[in-house]
Amino acid sequence: KAHRKKGQPQGKPAKGFGGTRAPEVEVLLRFSEAQLNEVLTLETIGNSLCFLLTDHLGLLSQSPAFPEVSALVLLHLRRYSKHCRSEPLRRQLKTLVEKAEVSADDIRARREQLAEAPSAK
Repeated sequence: KAHRKKGQPQGKPAKGFGGTRAPEVEVLLRFSEAQLNEVLTLETIGNSLCFLLTDHLGLLSQSPAFPEVSALVLLHLRRYSKHCRSEPLRRQLKTLVEKAEVSADDIRARREQLAEAPSAK
């Protein structure tokens, strides 16, 4: 493996590592009960997530498979937007879903216009 030095016996950590493992990368957000019940907290987190989703879906929209790849994500976004307590966040999610659907329709139309499948190069 890349993290082991050459010639190092298996099962023994390399010098300088002290037997520690690489940390697992995970993001944990902790909020107090009062913060969880505030709409401002919901809107702040929602705005950040909408920005990340917009960026991610924008990158995925470059793929001819975008309509199929995004279908499940859009299904969940529609569901969350219906039950969202924040009106601005609900509008933002609705706009994101509408724009992604327009992109998916555009990509479907472009695929139908192709006379033959593009090369894999």
